[in-house]
Amino acid sequence: MATIEEFAATFPTERVLQQALAKLLSKIPDHTGVQILQGNDELGKDIIFYTPAAFGRKDLNACVVKNTRITGDASTTAGARTVYNQAQQALDTTLLDENGHEQRVRRVFIITPYPIPPATTASICGALRSGAGDVQFVSGSTLLGLFKDYWPEYLADEYKLIHVYADALNQKTTAKELQGISFQYQLGTVDADIKKVYVKPEFHRAVHSYSLDPLLSALPTAITDRVYTADAIKRMTAGLRRAEEFIQHLVEWEVCDREAGSLANVACDNLDQALGKAWSLALRSRAASASGAIVQAESFSARLSNVRDLNGLAQIALRVVHDALRGLQAHLDNARQYVDRPPDGLAQGLCAADERIYTMLDEMARTVGASCLREEGERQTSFATSLIDEYAGALFLVAPAGFGKTSFCRWHALNDLDLLLQEHAKTLPVYVPLHQLGRIDSSTDFKAAFLRHAGVSALLPKHGQVAHDRVRVYLDGLDEVASETTKRRIGQLAREASDNDPSLQVIITARDYVYGPWTAWMPRIHLSGFGEKQVQELVANWLDHDDERVALFFGQIDKVEALKSMMVVPLLATLIVLVFKQTGKLPENKTRLYEIFVDLHNGGWDLAKGIQRPSRFSAAEKMFVLKRIAARVHAAKRREILDDHCAELAKDTLRKVEWPALKSELVRDGLILPLGGMVAFSHHSFQEFLTAKHLLGDPDQFQLNASCEKYLQGSDWWFEVLCFHIDLVGKPHEMRQWLDERLAAVCKLSSSYRAGAEARVASLKGHIAMSFPYATGSV
Repeated sequence: MATIEEFAATFPTERVLQQALAKLLSKIPDHTGVQILQGNDELGKDIIFYTPAAFGRKDLNACVVKNTRITGDASTTAGARTVYNQAQQALDTTLLDENGHEQRVRRVFIITPYPIPPATTASICGALRSGAGDVQFVSGSTLLGLFKDYWPEYLADEYKLIHVYADALNQKTTAKELQGISFQYQLGTVDADIKKVYVKPEFHRAVHSYSLDPLLSALPTAITDRVYTADAIKRMTAGLRRAEEFIQHLVEWEVCDREAGSLANVACDNLDQALGKAWSLALRSRAASASGAIVQAESFSARLSNVRDLNGLAQIALRVVHDALRGLQAHLDNARQYVDRPPDGLAQGLCAADERIYTMLDEMARTVGASCLREEGERQTSFATSLIDEYAGALFLVAPAGFGKTSFCRWHALNDLDLLLQEHAKTLPVYVPLHQLGRIDSSTDFKAAFLRHAGVSALLPKHGQVAHDRVRVYLDGLDEVASETTKRRIGQLAREASDNDPSLQVIITARDYVYGPWTAWMPRIHLSGFGEKQVQELVANWLDHDDERVALFFGQIDKVEALKSMMVVPLLATLIVLVFKQTGKLPENKTRLYEIFVDLHNGGWDLAKGIQRPSRFSAAEKMFVLKRIAARVHAAKRREILDDHCAELAKDTLRKVEWPALKSELVRDGLILPLGGMVAFSHHSFQEFLTAKHLLGDPDQFQLNASCEKYLQGSDWWFEVLCFHIDLVGKPHEMRQWLDERLAAVCKLSSSYRAGAEARVASLKGHIAMSFPYATGSV
C-alpha cells in the first residue's frame, strides 16, 4: 500500500471502515470491550472501547468515524461542524455499563483515513467546551501506521477489505425469503447454509426457425374482376393492417429502416382505404338498384369497380412490403441454418450478433403469434453448469418463477469469493439484487449504478493495476424492476460496460417473459428444471445425507405422481422436502401444498422477497379469473385455451377488465403461459387444482355433480379434480355420502355403468381415507 490515497480507497463505505477499525482496536493490547454502536445507542459514538485507568478501573473511549475528508472551520463548514457536533454529543451523554451504571466518555477519537489539516483540528478542539474530556485525532499516516503495527495482514493485497466484503456478501445472500415462507406456511425451521443445500442447475437454449407464409398469404396479391364477398374484403384489409403492425415491430427492432417501413405502411394504408371505398361504392350501388329492399352487408357479394387501379395499388403494396421484409428474411435464413446445422464450439454457438436475431424472432412470434410467423423447426442445446466460467461474455439467464435464479446468483457469488480468498481463482463477484436498486438517471454510469451500490468499488483495478482477472457482476431480477425505462437503462449500461471492459462479465437474470431489443445483445439462456440426479442431490442435501430418510422420501414421493412431477421446479421441490423434513412424511392431503404453490405464484413469492411490483389487479381478482379459465379449459378436456376465449371470460368476471393488461400480470406471476394465440397453465396440476377451487363455489353443484358423473362413467380426466375438491371441502363423511348419491344417479342412467362406477367410487373413498385418516367410516 504505497500511498495514503490508496489506503483510504480500501474503505468503500463508512460501515466497512467501522468494521475494520473495530477489528484493529481488538488487536491492540489492553483495548477491550470494542463495540460498534447503532441507532439510539449511538449518541455521537460510532465505536466504543475500554482502556486501563488508575486503581484497576477502566476508561470509556468513543470513536467518531468519518470516511470523508474533514476540512474547514467547525463554526462554519458542514464537514468540520458535523464532526464537532458528534464529538460534543459523545462527551455530553453517558453510557450504561454491564452493571447498569452510568459511565461518561473519557476520550473521543476522531478517526478518518484521510489527512486532517492542522487548522481544522485546532478549530474543532477550540469549539469544544473546556473540561468536557480529551479529544484526539487519528488520521491519514497515523491510522496507516496503526494498521502496519497491529494488523499488517490487512495491507497485504487488501486482505481485510475482501474479508469484510465476504462478510457483507454472506449477509446479503442468506435465504431469508425461504425462511419467511417456511414460517408463514409452518413448514419448519430453515437453517441450512445455501452452500450446503444448493444444487447446480443445467442450462439450455432453444433456437426456432420460422416462415413468413402466414403473413404473406394474407396479403392481396392481385385484384381481379371476380365477385368478392364481405368476408373476402375483410380478410384482405385485415392482412394489410397486420402487415403494417408487423413492419412497425421490425422498425423497433432495427431490422427494417424507418424509410422502408414508412413506405410499406403508406402503401398498405392506401390499398386498405381504396378497398374500403370500392366496397362501400358497390354496396351503395346495390342498395340503389334494390328498389327499397334491405341489403344485408354481411351476405352481400359484388364485383369491384376500378379493378385496374386497385390491382396497381396491390402490386405496389406487395413490392414495398417485400422490400421491408428483406432484412428479416435474411435473419430467418440464418435461424433456419442454425436449426438445420448448428455451429461447433461454445463461442460460435453463443454468438451475440446471432443471438439478437433469435431473440427477436421469438419475441415476434410471442407477440403476433401464428398470424404472421409459423414455427418450422427448433434446435435445443444443453449447457453444463460450468457455462459462466467457459463463456466470458455477458449472459441473460431466464426461467419461470421458482426455478432458482436468485439462488444461482447467490451461490455463484459466494463460490467465486471463496475461490478468490483461497487464491484458486481471480474472479471478483458482485451481487446486486435489482429490486433494491434506487433510481438510475441518464447521467449514472455502470460503476455508480451497481459497483458502488454493492460496496466493492475500492476492490476494482486502480491506475491500470489489475487486481483480478475478471469482475463478474450478477444483476439479479430484471423483471423485479418496476420501471420499464429503468429496465432498458440497466440493459444499456450493462452493454456499454461490457463493450468497454473485456474483463467484466455481466450476468442478468429475469423471468422468462422478459423480452425486448435492449436484452437481445446477450445470449438468452434458460435455467433448466431439475433432472433425476439433481432431485436426488437436493433431497440428500436437505436431509443431511441420511440414506434411510432419503430412501423413505423417495418411497413416498413415487406414490404421488402430481407431487413427483413438481420436483422439477427447485422452489417447489424444496418446499416438498421441507414438509417431509418436519414431519417425516409427505402430507396425506397434498392440497395443502398446492394452496402454497398457487399462493406463491399469485404474489406470495414477491411478498416473501420484499418486492412490490406495480399491479392493476388484486390477488383475489386474478384468482377469480384463473379459476374461471381453468374450469373452462378443463371442461373442454384440453390443456390450452384460445386467447380470445380468455378475454371473454375475464370480461364476464371483472366486467371492464382489459385482458391484455391482466394477461401480462398473470404471465408475470407464472401461473399461465402464452402460446401464440392461446394460453395454458404452467403445470397441468395447477389447472386441475384451480378447477376444483371453481367447483367449490358452484352454488347448485350442477357442474360438480356432472364432473363426478363423467368420472364414474369412465373419464379419468376428472379424477385429480375430484380429489382436490374432496380435500378442499374437508368434510370426509359428507363426501362419502355425496359419492354414494352420485353412484346411484349414474346407475339409474344405465346398469352397465355399475361395476366400473363402484370401483371408481372406491378409489375416491380410498383417497378420503388417505387424506383424512382420523375420520372413521366405511370405504
